[in-house]
Amino acid sequence: MASYSYRCASCGEFEVRAAMGRAPGSVACPHCATDARRVYTAPAVSRTPDKLARARTAEERSRDGPKVITSLPPRRRRTVAARDPRHATLPRW
Repeated sequence: MASYSYRCASCGEFEVRAAMGRAPGSVACPHCATDARRVYTAPAVSRTPDKLARARTAEERSRDGPKVITSLPPRRRRTVAARDPRHATLPRW
C-alpha cells in the first residue's frame, strides 16, 4: 500500500492509502465530500550509502563474469610480536 496526496480546495491536503498504481485522479474529501484532485510529488527515495553502493556494484559485476585472477597475491610480511617472558609460564596444548 502506498500513500497518495490529494488537495481539497476548501480543506487542504490529505492522504489516501491505495495499492501502488491504483490511485484514482480524484477522490471525495473526507471532511466536506467535495472533489479533491491528486497532488503529484517526488517519490520518497533515499541515497544509498557509498560503501553499500560499492558492494552492490561489485556484486552485480561478478554475476555475469567473475573477476579472473592470473597470479597469486604478494606475500604479506609477518610482524613478530615482542617476546614477553611471562608467556613461557603459560600452559601449552
